[in-house]
Amino acid sequence: MYNLDKADRLLKRKLEKDPNYTKKLLEKIREENPSEFARATIEDAYQRHIGDADMYNEAVRNLKWSNGKGRGEKWDKDDLLRRANVDFNNEKFGEYDWLYAVQSLYSDYSNISEDPKYFMSMAYDYLKNDSFPERGDERAYYDAQRRARRNNSYNRYDGYGYSNHYDPYSPYDNYGAYDYRNAYDYESRKRYDRRADNDRDGRYNE
Repeated sequence: MYNLDKADRLLKRKLEKDPNYTKKLLEKIREENPSEFARATIEDAYQRHIGDADMYNEAVRNLKWSNGKGRGEKWDKDDLLRRANVDFNNEKFGEYDWLYAVQSLYSDYSNISEDPKYFMSMAYDYLKNDSFPERGDERAYYDAQRRARRNNSYNRYDGYGYSNHYDPYSPYDNYGAYDYRNAYDYESRKRYDRRADNDRDGRYNE
């Protein structure tokens, strides 16, 4: 029923009659589906990264430490940034991506080490490693999504599109439409299958 080519033709026709139609359409979408509007706007602005302090705080509050001693943020983010030996201006990931990676890796492996330097170094390698389906520098964002979807308090994350976002590995969105952003090649799909097996075995400990 909702064919994209048809929608494009209708949009073009509407714009010929009213140059402000796109703005009016966005306002209508915002009113009728605020969660999806927020997700699309924020994702476009940050390009699938954890882009600001509010987004970071929402993401880390969903972490559970594997050692059973707590949850959420382990180390103060300002202290970590002061100790970071990373030039974020020359990296594809941002400071909040890195900060989240430090905290999330601690939550997964806190039963192994309590040394912040260990996890700071680990986080850098984690965000530089492209051996999984998603790009390494986007991995913190996707990790936050996965954890949020497994959390029962989904409504806490709607403003950032974590819980209502489509499966990042599927080439189709929630409505069955093909999404070119998620069309990975066959080898990438196989890597995802291995990762999914790890996930089911409790790698993410939620």
